[in-house]
Amino acid sequence: MIQDFTNATGLVYYWGYGNRILPCKNDAGSCEYLEAIYHGHQLSVLYSWIMWVVIAALLLLALTIQLFTRFAPTSSRIDGESKSASRGGLYRGTRGFLASFRRRLLPESLAGMFGHVSRVQLLALAGICAYLFIFTMVGIVYKKWVTPIKKSTLHNTRTGLGPWSDRIGIMAYALTPLTLLLASRESLLSLVTGIPHHHFMFLHRWSGRIIYVQSALHTIGWTVIEAKLYQPQPTVYKTLMAHQYIIFGVVAMLFLTFLTIFSTTAVIKRTGYEFFRKTHLIIATLYIGACWGHWDLLQCWMIASFAILAIDMGSRWIRFGLIHTGFKNGSHGKHLFLSMHPHSY
Repeated sequence: MIQDFTNATGLVYYWGYGNRILPCKNDAGSCEYLEAIYHGHQLSVLYSWIMWVVIAALLLLALTIQLFTRFAPTSSRIDGESKSASRGGLYRGTRGFLASFRRRLLPESLAGMFGHVSRVQLLALAGICAYLFIFTMVGIVYKKWVTPIKKSTLHNTRTGLGPWSDRIGIMAYALTPLTLLLASRESLLSLVTGIPHHHFMFLHRWSGRIIYVQSALHTIGWTVIEAKLYQPQPTVYKTLMAHQYIIFGVVAMLFLTFLTIFSTTAVIKRTGYEFFRKTHLIIATLYIGACWGHWDLLQCWMIASFAILAIDMGSRWIRFGLIHTGFKNGSHGKHLFLSMHPHSY
């Protein structure tokens, strides 16, 4: 917003962000700040996609292990009149590793703090938190620029808080599809890993809380910048709040606050599970739409979120219809479930 687009001689496209004017015709401090903003944005996009590459790689590994343990080739050996089927050393090693994994990571830990959850769930949560913390902080230019305001004796104070606030907001957007995927009952994660969907609900709840913290910090950061560091006040802040994308951002934050408060155990006990279930789905859908309106240049994450919701709800209704038309009943339904989730019993 500090660039002069009316006299632009060259524009550089940035995915997920506004175009940049080159060469910069502002004062030296503002130009240096713009460089920090755009460079920080490029890194933010890179780190958000790396996060999903890591998630995809882990799911591919889980699927490979599941298929290998179920369909590993056998070799037959005839010894006299006895015949025995044996599998290779790789198969036995994989089974041994999985047995050791279950023995060490499936027991519960920190039940007083997190409830009845396994160590592997806590390990997954710790991994998400560590990645987000590290890559929210690195690559930010931590510096202050005091820049003049034309035709005024006032100055703007520009800091690394701007790129940092953008970074944490982008990470929250990128985490949204994963949070919805973790809540899906007709779960792709269950199909890939063989783990029943309810085991992912712990991560769904905590990833939602992480998104709330990220969004709150993003909001606080830009509020400090626009209401305090930029001058003159309150003109700058009032002008900002009149923008449509800011209004959508405020609405999204209100929806997210509702989702966070009304998903706590104490509130669910007071309002009832059916109220929670229905309002959670409706408000979550509205929240995704508000996020799209807030920053449509990163709509890819919201499109993915809407797609996950649509697939999950569509699968539920298809299953509902199959059950009530007699196609999926009795042993047929059980056999189908076991074929998708072999480790559920």
